Amino acid sequence: MTASTIERRRAIFDATADRRQEQFVLASNNAASAPVTLFGGTYVLAQACATYGSIALRYRDPAGNMLQLLTKGGADVGGGTSLQFAAGTVVDVALTGTAGANVTLSRVPNA
Repeated sequence: MTASTIERRRAIFDATADRRQEQFVLASNNAASAPVTLFGGTYVLAQACATYGSIALRYRDPAGNMLQLLTKGGADVGGGTSLQFAAGTVVDVALTGTAGANVTLSRVPNA
């Protein structure tokens, strides 16, 4: 490959790579936030609580209902739970029996 071909490929990559970062606080000090809309891609759900009960991550279906995707009931191991979302997905959390719950959802940018 010539240097000009490599430069053209790098320019295409730089123009099209999705490096958007976003982080949402879905719950802070046991208070859940309003639903949020995601860029889409790979995300890491992380949580920490003083007292664990149930943390349910929910998404909005096409009919407008919030459906449970997963439930966490203990401390994170290995930094959180990796999840994939489509662009425009709306998510929130529902807390049950927790105290001091803090929940974040962070997008992992493409390299």
